[in-house]
Amino acid sequence: MGWGSSYLSPWEEAHFSKGFRFLVAIGPASITSREQQLNKEGHIGRAIGRDPVPVAVEGLRKLLQDFNTRSGAKISAIVSRSGVPVAWVLPDETQVDNFATMAATLLGALEVIYATMKAATPTHVTVESEGGILSVREVTGKMFFVAMATRRSPQMVKSIEELLVKAKGLLT
Repeated sequence: MGWGSSYLSPWEEAHFSKGFRFLVAIGPASITSREQQLNKEGHIGRAIGRDPVPVAVEGLRKLLQDFNTRSGAKISAIVSRSGVPVAWVLPDETQVDNFATMAATLLGALEVIYATMKAATPTHVTVESEGGILSVREVTGKMFFVAMATRRSPQMVKSIEELLVKAKGLLT
């Protein structure tokens, strides 16, 4: 896609505000300007006919920093279901947009697989490999938590549970 091309699906085109469509369609923007645009009124995901989701970005970042320290995770983020990063703690070389989009894509693909099997939508996903562990957990119906660590540990599982309780408190 080139400059001026739309990155949104027909459903997103119909449901997102024109301002958001313009922001996405003009091409790459720095995360800082996009974050300010999305959160300038203290809400994220505002769309016609939908309730806005309150966001306490600094509180969420503090929770994520504490989580990474306690659990040994290298990467953690709160992401909207549509793949918009809300708060994150990532290494400098990590592109937060790509990370958030791919995490949302993974969760969306699993929802399709489960729907095909007529099974309940997963609220948490764990992917383990020789390179580490990826954990995805629902925070609210509109947002999820994603983290990567080198290995699974009882402390990581406990830290995820604690983070989810605190993050729900900030987002509801």
